[in-house]
Amino acid sequence: MKTTLTLLFTCLTIATHAQDATFSQFNAVPLYYNPAFAGAIEKPRLALSYRNQWKGGYQTGYASYDQTVRALHGGVGIIAHNDYSGHALNRFYAGAAYAPKFILSDKIGISPGIAVGYMRTSLNFNNLKPIPGVVYKIDSTITYTPSDNLDVSAGVVMNTKKFYAGFAVNHVNAPKIRIVDGGNVGSMPMKFVVQTGYTIQKTEDSDFSSSINLIYHKQSVFSFFQTNLTFRYKRVLAGIGSSNTDIYIGMLGYYSRSLVVGYSYAYFLNGPDLGGAHEITIRCFFRTFG
Repeated sequence: MKTTLTLLFTCLTIATHAQDATFSQFNAVPLYYNPAFAGAIEKPRLALSYRNQWKGGYQTGYASYDQTVRALHGGVGIIAHNDYSGHALNRFYAGAAYAPKFILSDKIGISPGIAVGYMRTSLNFNNLKPIPGVVYKIDSTITYTPSDNLDVSAGVVMNTKKFYAGFAVNHVNAPKIRIVDGGNVGSMPMKFVVQTGYTIQKTEDSDFSSSINLIYHKQSVFSFFQTNLTFRYKRVLAGIGSSNTDIYIGMLGYYSRSLVVGYSYAYFLNGPDLGGAHEITIRCFFRTFG
């Protein structure tokens, strides 16, 4: 009985007070943190990402498409991501973003953005990963119903050709979550995000470029800060990163004007002995028509 109660309490706590998944290559998931990045570049962009942390204990998939629409004087985008936890928790999101663009001067632009989407949170104890020596005993009289919610995020980005800075609030409406029928109602905490970055490149045709990108986000009692340094020589990308939670990241990738592929491995200095986090990202850039 003790095992059953502990398991149930742990899963419900994760489901109703969990922090969002993080990405090591946060620049490769443009709409995940801030909807104001919709249409941030002239070319239509498709972004895909998959993260596998702690030997599959946590898996996150991401997909988005965004482009500039001149008739709307801004950018539009669609986004979907799914976050799976070995504790039997699954959270799915699908939504759309709009970010109008305003020119402040010849070199500076600003873009506010909003995203509205559908979020489903569910528990499935049949997917629990076995732990040696632990016998799961789930009370079959308890029923679990997925929680369906409206989820709203908003943000703003200021940018020049080489510099950008943005601020966003995810889960503005703090969606209410109830998974156990008749159980307590929890909420998805708001997340506050700050991003900035600077690129060093002589010309657009230069063989070499480097960039520094930083992100800070706070959700409930969780605070996270990460810095990434990326270097490109012709078609080869390489980078390193670190966070305030003793996570150290190495990155390698391929670069062209129409395709960018990246792989990263995150090592958790103080994490469990379950390996780190593998992450693969793909970004495709298409021609602009019309």
